[in-house]
Amino acid sequence: MSSEQSGDEIDLIEMVEVLWGAKWLITTITSAFTAISAIGVLLMPISYDGSLRISALTNQQMAAYQTLNNTPGISPPIYSDGSLIGQTGVILSEELFSNFVDQIRQGSSFAAAHESLDPKFKTFKGTPAELSQELALTGQSYIFNPDKNSDVSGTINFKTHDRKLSVTLVEDALGKAIENIRIENIAAIENLKRSIMTSLAFELEEVNMKLQNALANYENETIARRALLKEHAAIARQLGYADGQAIQQQPLYNRGYKALEKEISLLDSRGKGQAAFPYVRDYVALAAEKRALESDKRLAQIEAGLAETPLIDSNGFKPINYNMNSITFEPAFRKSLIVILATLMGGVFAVILVFIRNGLAARKRPASS
Repeated sequence: MSSEQSGDEIDLIEMVEVLWGAKWLITTITSAFTAISAIGVLLMPISYDGSLRISALTNQQMAAYQTLNNTPGISPPIYSDGSLIGQTGVILSEELFSNFVDQIRQGSSFAAAHESLDPKFKTFKGTPAELSQELALTGQSYIFNPDKNSDVSGTINFKTHDRKLSVTLVEDALGKAIENIRIENIAAIENLKRSIMTSLAFELEEVNMKLQNALANYENETIARRALLKEHAAIARQLGYADGQAIQQQPLYNRGYKALEKEISLLDSRGKGQAAFPYVRDYVALAAEKRALESDKRLAQIEAGLAETPLIDSNGFKPINYNMNSITFEPAFRKSLIVILATLMGGVFAVILVFIRNGLAARKRPASS
């Protein structure tokens, strides 16, 4: 056992002697790796990982949309203890944030920013199809990463070699995305107004139709009633019944022609057309429904509410919170780390080379007797 240990100690000593004997070769190879890596790092374009935090609007910021969102009948109602306390609203913080994230993931606004501001694309040499493809890939290289356990905050991440240009590109792209969202929301409100106008017109037409039908029914019933009264009044005259008979009132002629002709006169005095509306069945309820439709103020309230929102101002509208001054850039890699790794690799390579050379030399030496 002791002889094996002694052999190991001799082998280790020999290895150290071999390495020490080749120290200048090892130093030269390691230095060469260090120098080459340092030159490569200096010539390599600097790459950065950029990031910008975004978050949804606060309740205080959403107060600017309160008048519009509280317009009755434009969104699902909110109840508390059985009482109506407001509307869900048509402009919501979560939806604005979600729309903005969708704009980022589509990448079209970033592609447009690069096309107009990036020198690379201003001097792009290729077909229009190749340009479109390259722009689409560039636009989709901006990634949104949501915060853990949050649907209303996160970070836009991207890579760049030019921090100053990236700030300009990101700011321009976000401006385009914001304007797209503003236009989409205004269009949605216009569609809502048209929907309400169509609904009001349809409901008003339906009520007017009910009124006309009710009037027609009344006129038909009046004509039939008048004809019946006139016939029985004639019979009563022939029978000499001027006044009602005490025995019975049916058939009608037993009421006497005076009473029957008086009822005919009353029916005639009611007039025709709209003058007869007060005598039409369900007229009061239908008239009230018509007045409610004609006095509907939702369209005016939407207009007034919209005028109070930031949507009308292309410079003041902001669907999310972000601060371009908070954009951060971190080196995508550390140059010193690359040089250190290259130096270690050079040293390892040099040691392996020394041992291989020493082994080959040992084989060529004649074996001792």
